[in-house]
Amino acid sequence: MPETPADLRYSSDHLWARLDHADGLVRVGVTDFANTDPYGQGWLFETDIDPSAWDEQVAVLMEARAHRSLAGA
Repeated sequence: MPETPADLRYSSDHLWARLDHADGLVRVGVTDFANTDPYGQGWLFETDIDPSAWDEQVAVLMEARAHRSLAGA
């Protein structure tokens, strides 16, 4: 069964996003549905955001439960 960490937000095309509240960086990667080390070395990029805008910016992304359903887990 694929791993689906609850602290991430997910897109329907199997990307994930995680906010580091301490420094305002968002790390984006590919889930283990399409990648062998998705939450370690499998991430794609990091970008700066205003952490106070995180909830608004990820509103269109899925929580872990919804992504597990999409991935058939």
